[in-house]
Amino acid sequence: MNYSVLVAATQKLFAAFYAALANAKTIGQAVEESRVALHADEDRHTFTRRNEKGELVEETVRLRDWFLPALYQQASDPVVFASQTQPATTATPKTMPPALTNPNLPGALPTASKYGFHGRSRELLQLERAFAKHAIVVVHGFGGMGKTTLAAEAGRWFYRTRRFPGGAAFVSFEHGGSLQQLCSWVGQAVSGDPNFVLGEGDPVARVASLLQEKPALVILDNFESVLAMSPSASLGRAPLMPAEELKAVLDAVWLWADGNANKHTPHGPRLLITTRDTSFNDSRFSPSQACRHVALQGLALPGFKEGAAKERNESLEVSLQFSLQRLGEATRAALPDLAVFQGGAMENDILNVTQMSEDLWQQAKQELEQAALVIAENLPNFNVPFLRFHPTLLPYLTTQLPTERRAEVENRYWREYYGTANSLYKLDTQHPHEARAIAVRELPNLQRALQLAIAAGEVEMVGSFAEHIAKFLNNFGRWRERDAMLAEVSQWANTQMKKAVASEGKLTKTEYLLLSRQGMNLWQQGRAAEAEQIFLRLLQRMETGADYDAAYDQAMTFAQLGRCFDAHGQSAKAIVWHRKALQGFERLKITGNNLGWVYFELANNLRKSGQFDEAHLNYENAWKIAREANDFRNAGVALGEMGTLALLRDDLVNAAQRYTEVLETFRKLGEPQTEAVA
Repeated sequence: MNYSVLVAATQKLFAAFYAALANAKTIGQAVEESRVALHADEDRHTFTRRNEKGELVEETVRLRDWFLPALYQQASDPVVFASQTQPATTATPKTMPPALTNPNLPGALPTASKYGFHGRSRELLQLERAFAKHAIVVVHGFGGMGKTTLAAEAGRWFYRTRRFPGGAAFVSFEHGGSLQQLCSWVGQAVSGDPNFVLGEGDPVARVASLLQEKPALVILDNFESVLAMSPSASLGRAPLMPAEELKAVLDAVWLWADGNANKHTPHGPRLLITTRDTSFNDSRFSPSQACRHVALQGLALPGFKEGAAKERNESLEVSLQFSLQRLGEATRAALPDLAVFQGGAMENDILNVTQMSEDLWQQAKQELEQAALVIAENLPNFNVPFLRFHPTLLPYLTTQLPTERRAEVENRYWREYYGTANSLYKLDTQHPHEARAIAVRELPNLQRALQLAIAAGEVEMVGSFAEHIAKFLNNFGRWRERDAMLAEVSQWANTQMKKAVASEGKLTKTEYLLLSRQGMNLWQQGRAAEAEQIFLRLLQRMETGADYDAAYDQAMTFAQLGRCFDAHGQSAKAIVWHRKALQGFERLKITGNNLGWVYFELANNLRKSGQFDEAHLNYENAWKIAREANDFRNAGVALGEMGTLALLRDDLVNAAQRYTEVLETFRKLGEPQTEAVA
């Protein structure tokens, strides 16, 4: 041992250690108990000296150790001396919170590197000491420094060392976010309850109460994306969150970290923010008694420049070049096509967009992983991983991709993600967990692809593309982004419509799509009267003639008018339009989700009109169509309405049976919010 130890300390330590072993504790547990005993006994050292009268007296010295013995061992932790009633065994390690071990959960820490955590132990110590005195720590530095990795390791380390019994919650703002999503994810990660979001009351206050009960480390990663960064740091991009919502987020996390307290409790919750820039425009998050800033420095690599180049942190480029030099020539030549992706992508999307051969990609993927330029994240029930690129890789590859080649790759890119959005939209009806695990990672690509589709003027695709993305933004509580995206698409559609409608001649397919999308957007915004006028105008144009076969679109317009009158509370008129829509579908022999939707809407209005028998038949039709399409969510909704109908008819037995079936359906889907309604 490299340290001097008092005899009294040795006696105290080993007395507690062997006493614990004798009580059938494991070696690890015995060491922990001996450490606690040593730390708790500050009066263990005495010495004898003469007082002023020359008499020998014994005095006690209070000791507060800066060092305590530590045990380094493998995973096995045996019980050496088993009791008579308990055979010798190996202790079962304490189960870590799921958010620390399963990266697919909301608010969970990202996947740990397969190569372990190296080179940042000093910074980890800095964080530990900072949290002893400060409620908030801001780790700042250039992209690619390892801020995210350090923050994630801090979450794991501080839980293992018992600093935060509530574990950690990790929320990335790299591609935006919202206060609603932040509250939901932190609540789920710390409580371990996927139903946390269903609780009553202010979610900010509920999370604050939870963190007082179970102190945890809340990590806000890549926070620069929502800040109004300095011109030198922002590269001309706008923040991904408006100032008023940013203030609401900062107010919430300040409350959670107890930032107003003059003296922070030593074992309370803490806030860790990682960012490239510190332009919070909020004095509470400037260096102070409550907030500590820690600058993360790069590695000292050969080739690092001094002076102005050092300020631009060119060590990152040196590091990247060092990693790229380890790649094969064929891999380096194929990499620039990856520049169109936003941070990462599912492996199948990468192959479809870049059109790399399978053999070349597998070689490139292996080399990129070995160079730590790619991290593979395995998702539940999927054989294809999500690949997350190192922050320095894609900006560099952007400079290597020629303009003509970029246009070609981007065309494949947005069409690929149009198909992905459609597939995820359908998958969400059957396997919502899996669909949303992909969607939350692919959202940046989906949003970028939508912008490219708009730029390409693809009228027929933009509307449904935006609708599919909006569904997931709604699921993730990112309502501001949803509304802004739909407003942008609506404005673009209006512009396109003005260009397309040069005269009141025959209705074109493009005009129909634009007008129909405009009507649907108005209906979704609660402006049913305005939507009704648009759909009526569409029908008039169809009656005067269309330059394409508009029979299906006419039936869909009937159905949309039924929705508008339903929103007005005019069930009788809604029934008329829905029946016209069904007649049109029957003539065209249309089946599938749209037919099921019309049956369901018709049944709702029949129920409101007191026509229970016919309503039941239409609910059954909607249920059968949903079951045939494996659309379990809509099948469950139809069952629920049949239960409500039975309840209205005082058929309690049938109602209970229907509600039980609904409950089981949504439990299997893992949708606690819908389950609660059921």
